[in-house]
Amino acid sequence: FVLKDSSYFGINIKGEIVTQALKHYGVFNYGLCPVQLKDGKCVYINQKGEIVIDKGFDAAENFSQGLAVVSLN
Repeated sequence: FVLKDSSYFGINIKGEIVTQALKHYGVFNYGLCPVQLKDGKCVYINQKGEIVIDKGFDAAENFSQGLAVVSLN
């Protein structure tokens, strides 16, 4: 992840931006990382920067032992 213009972005090993603008991010566990998008919605991305769990969580934590704590409404 890199900081650019007050937003974080995920990059690949070539330095290319592969995610949309992020407000916050967690760490990768089980191949997934919780991120907060600029609109405040929390989702999970894979290591390619693709959104793979998009439930519009209010908050989302890192996975641990196969589970993650999330908040919805």
